[in-house]
Amino acid sequence: MDNVEAHITIKTIDHARENGVLLLTLPSHTSHRLQPLDRAVYGPFKKAYNATMDGWIRSHPGRTVTIYDIPTIVSETQLCAMSQRNIKAGFTATGIYPYNKDIFMDADFASAAVTDRQNPEANADAADLDPIPGPSSGAVGSSPILRPNSCGIGQQPVSSSCGYVSPSAIYPFPRDEPRKTK
Repeated sequence: MDNVEAHITIKTIDHARENGVLLLTLPSHTSHRLQPLDRAVYGPFKKAYNATMDGWIRSHPGRTVTIYDIPTIVSETQLCAMSQRNIKAGFTATGIYPYNKDIFMDADFASAAVTDRQNPEANADAADLDPIPGPSSGAVGSSPILRPNSCGIGQQPVSSSCGYVSPSAIYPFPRDEPRKTK
């Protein structure tokens, strides 16, 4: 499961425990890499569905596919794509089972780093502190020194400010020409 609030409720957790179901939730920004069905079932399903649909169109020239034809096409496709072998391959590809913690490198999740923020409440006490010197402070090519920002939102480079910049200041809104009257 992903971590959507609607998926993780007390009622859901209790129901799972009562029925011996172990819930596995995926960390944020990793579902594209950790969903077994996405990795090994839906791709083959789409490919098989398209092939089956092409065959149906060839064997029924001039006819349009209706909602009554779709279940037959999907049922033929499911047997090919949703096999036990493909499902197991999905869990292996994601490193869920057998467990493989080294299946991904840190670079695979670099795009999620832009959303990493500290709790603003944790920074409230330290907001008046001077910049925190880092271990490589002053070194050429070192990362910027970070300090809690005065806005109380995460950590910002020392040189940044938290003033609001309107989108119109960056790129003015286009103006329409006056109406022409006849």
